[in-house]
Amino acid sequence: MRREYDFSKGVRGCPPAGRRDREPEGEELTPAQVRELRRRVADLDNPTRYLLVSEMGRRFALYYNATEDVYVMNDPRGGTLFKRRNAALAVRALLGPRIRVIRCNSRRLNGVRVPVLRAKPRAATAASLSPNRRLQPMAGMRPSRSGRRRRAGRG
Repeated sequence: MRREYDFSKGVRGCPPAGRRDREPEGEELTPAQVRELRRRVADLDNPTRYLLVSEMGRRFALYYNATEDVYVMNDPRGGTLFKRRNAALAVRALLGPRIRVIRCNSRRLNGVRVPVLRAKPRAATAASLSPNRRLQPMAGMRPSRSGRRRRAGRG
């Protein structure tokens, strides 16, 4: 024998569908509430975030993950994104002087906010510099047109 169930009375403590508490439609927000909502929406729309970084060299950087209190090597996605610079500076004060706060943009990937770092611009002469000091160009010197090396002793 099959029983028919009547769910119009609600299910274990839940009010029936017609009687659920709803926001009164005629109630308006105060100007302070509207300002606060606009500020929060602008905060969410702003892609600027801050990361804590300890750079050891050009190719080696540690990004701080505040939730687990660990550093993630060479992967900015593993670091904590701070919405406010003041919060990042407060955490930096606890970590030490070698930590830098960098500003980056962020975007959403699969519902998760991910940092987008700009590529570091390399100096134009950095690739052409040699470890030999004699072969490095002197400050203020223009490259010679003929491509000949200058002899030592001639200024």
